[in-house]
Order: sequence, then C-alpha cells, then structure tokens
Amino acid sequence: MNEQGADFFRKYTDTDGLTLIGDQIPSWEKMQAKEARFSDIQNRLSFEAASVTGASLYLGREKFKGHLAWAGFAYSIPPDIDIFKYAIKIRAI
Repeated sequence: MNEQGADFFRKYTDTDGLTLIGDQIPSWEKMQAKEARFSDIQNRLSFEAASVTGASLYLGREKFKGHLAWAGFAYSIPPDIDIFKYAIKIRAI
C-alpha cells in the first residue's frame, strides 16, 4: 500500500491517457496502464507507481469526512513470489 492524503491528491492520470478528478476516482480498481500518478489539481506535486511483472496494481481514493481521506496504489502479489521490488516516484513539478 502506498497512500497519501485525499484532500491534496485529487487527480489521477496514467499512461493510457486516463484522467480522473476527485470523486471520479474509484475506491479500488485494477489498473491496466504501465504507469500512473496521483497529483494535486495544479500538478505541482505527484507520486507515481508502475506495473510490475507478476503483480496486479490497484488504484483508489476514498474521502469520507471524519473517517477516511486517502489516495494511492496497492500491489497484489501472488503467494509464490519470494522477493518483490517496486519504486514510488515523488515529483515536485
């Protein structure tokens, strides 16, 4: 899991050309793109994840006042993988 604050990170974009803003972003959905990013609306700061062979990558965002406020990525890894490496890129634009 790689999550940041949903109040700030309200924009999702990916290498397939998909752009979602705010409530358009689902709670959890499997990604098909090679890379994706969450950013603020003005694209000043972002965090990015990339697909990794053998794993599934999910994106999500939930914001319920007083309960939840997260946006991020999660990898689902099969039980036969012993070592798993990935990178999260943080960019100030």
